[in-house]
Amino acid sequence: MPVSPRLELSHSQGPDDGDVEPPAKPAEPLPVVECEFIWDEANLEQNIQFNSDSLYDVRCGTINKLIERLTLLDETENEAFKLYQAMFFMTYRSFVTAEEVLEKLIQRFEGPPGESEEDGNARHPPQSKIRKATCLALVHWFTHHFRDFKQKESLQKRFWNWITEVYRAEQGKNVKDSLVPYTYKMAEKKVRRLP
Repeated sequence: MPVSPRLELSHSQGPDDGDVEPPAKPAEPLPVVECEFIWDEANLEQNIQFNSDSLYDVRCGTINKLIERLTLLDETENEAFKLYQAMFFMTYRSFVTAEEVLEKLIQRFEGPPGESEEDGNARHPPQSKIRKATCLALVHWFTHHFRDFKQKESLQKRFWNWITEVYRAEQGKNVKDSLVPYTYKMAEKKVRRLP
């Protein structure tokens, strides 16, 4: 993910004037930081900080940890979850691209590479709950911020191809409480209306 160059100002005053001198040379651009694969980032305090004991009262965090919160569904904090979801999708454009958000959501939905469905559902939280919360996040994003998809055909195509693949893979399986069919139908209605 490209990072904007850092602007540093030197505030030194001359002996007789109060002028601010510009920096002698432009600041070096910050290094490009690649986001870690979402399942590889450690649960460290430096990666996510909270304002309270709530899972969703986040002060700051890495993109992986913010997406992780977006895909953790705790029924005891349903209203806090909805508020966090709304706040995330209203503000994410200031620190990450839509394409990165979609890829991180797909990573969360799919689970760690090589993990079986049994292993995923034995983990806490179970992968089935993460998938449900991921679908809720995608539905919220697609419903309330559709312009993100409408303005970026590549984002729209990536989402449509992925949800179609997941929907077809689930057909014929008895997947309990899956929101994939609903997510697929919602996307199908909106994508068909686009030119």
